[in-house]
Amino acid sequence: MQKNHNTVDLYALMEHEGGKLLYESGEGCVVQAADGETLMSDILDGEHLCRILGVLDTEKMTQIVVKSRDALEKVSAEFGFHGFNPCSQWSYWRDELPEMPACDIRPLELCHSKLAAQHYKLFSHAEPYLIERIQAGRMWGLFEDGKLAGFIGTHSEGSMGMLEVFPEHRRKGYGMMLESYLIRWHLERGWTPFGHVIDGNEASIRLQQKAGMEKGDLPAIWVF
Repeated sequence: MQKNHNTVDLYALMEHEGGKLLYESGEGCVVQAADGETLMSDILDGEHLCRILGVLDTEKMTQIVVKSRDALEKVSAEFGFHGFNPCSQWSYWRDELPEMPACDIRPLELCHSKLAAQHYKLFSHAEPYLIERIQAGRMWGLFEDGKLAGFIGTHSEGSMGMLEVFPEHRRKGYGMMLESYLIRWHLERGWTPFGHVIDGNEASIRLQQKAGMEKGDLPAIWVF
């Protein structure tokens, strides 16, 4: 698999998140997360993807990231999925590291999980997931006068996300500081930073552009 703007998420899942390559051909790949529940594929032809999934170990699959509407429609019908989040994929390909933010950013601790969950609204009952991410060492908070003002992290499949700045601390540039910090964190490990932005989130899109992230040609559609 060649790492590029459209496959950086599949590559990251294998490179540093314990994922496993299940299938590879000229049409694309299928990669499975370590827990077996999440799959990713850049095979655009939906019928072909369904045929491949039909002979792979997908018993534990609860969600899959696909790169075309045709794949979304065919996989949903074949496997009984009813929900999806269409996203654009953004990744950082510059050689230079962003400047280190001049603020107090440090790993979150378990004592911050309840407050973080109150502000993270991507899905309900978020605290158990945030606790898992904190325990994995993959969440960071920005602190003002010793108090949590916002946070960011990486999801279990490797994408940057969970960026939240508390309402009373917005318009201070904290979102950009958190984004820059996490981009540096990836680059220092030799990893390519990337994230998925849900369609319509214009504020996040502007932030990605300002941070030097580049948009992929293909979508990243979460199907569940």
